[in-house]
Amino acid sequence: MNNKYKIKFNYKINITLALVAIICIVGIICNGIFLSNAIKDEIPFTAYIVSMILLVLLLIFIPVFLFASYYNIQKEKFIICMCFYKKKIEYSDLLNIRHDYKSKQTIIYYYTYNKQGEQLVTMLYVNINEKYLDNFVNDLKDKNNMIIYDIFNKEENE
Repeated sequence: MNNKYKIKFNYKINITLALVAIICIVGIICNGIFLSNAIKDEIPFTAYIVSMILLVLLLIFIPVFLFASYYNIQKEKFIICMCFYKKKIEYSDLLNIRHDYKSKQTIIYYYTYNKQGEQLVTMLYVNINEKYLDNFVNDLKDKNNMIIYDIFNKEENE
């Protein structure tokens, strides 16, 4: 059983990625103009080619980052994948999932271990679409029924 849940990026990250994409496109256009002038004037243009390649690579990285970021509930481990970065957490190390109803933020508390082998508690913000949150929590609780799930800041009359 493999369940993947896409990471939901907030508006700040989306705006930042959009601005980086716009800057890359403007940089590619300017580099194209400068490169054509350098070729016409017969001056060295290697720097323009290198910078254009780097801008194109950065522009390609943005959608790769968006589509390759997810939470994966595998048979043996919980995996957080942010493009090229992967963090694996044992299900037995998961302690608590807390969801703040007002701020719509979810936090997972889990055990980590330092170099001396001491057990430490760490927290992780989970950015997942709220309509999938119950399924996400149920899938994790299926793997470890000792996980405590609580919702706070929820009005009693709802």
